[in-house]
Amino acid sequence: MDMAAILSLLAAQDIETNSRHIMKNMIPLEKGRPSFNAGNLLDSLRFDEYGFLIDPQDWTEEVAAAIAMHDGVGLLQEKHWQAIRFIRDRYLRLGAIPPMRNLCRGSGLEREEFKKLFGNCAEFWRIAGLPDPGEDVRNHMQ
Repeated sequence: MDMAAILSLLAAQDIETNSRHIMKNMIPLEKGRPSFNAGNLLDSLRFDEYGFLIDPQDWTEEVAAAIAMHDGVGLLQEKHWQAIRFIRDRYLRLGAIPPMRNLCRGSGLEREEFKKLFGNCAEFWRIAGLPDPGEDVRNHMQ
């Protein structure tokens, strides 16, 4: 196993450990609107009325893991991270939402595989820590 593979494995294990820790500290509330105990890493973050992170610069992989656990997606695996990293890079560089086929192609996922991993595009967008895309787009994401 080469060094890159070892580092990737260690990072994945660290994220999984953090996800389990985060899950223990959550208060289950309304789906799609994260709420957490005092002292949790998400206390200082602001979410809008639809559960989207207001400032995408506040996002970390730990935040993504916490939102995914809260919303029932579960522990994020490497395929989740491929899609999340792709969309964040694309959105933060270009400021636009790529078409679904570009998302699938760029992350190496088929459309059905994407749906199994995230459920719907709105859930994916929230986990990726991106701001509310607006009412019209939000309606199509469901």
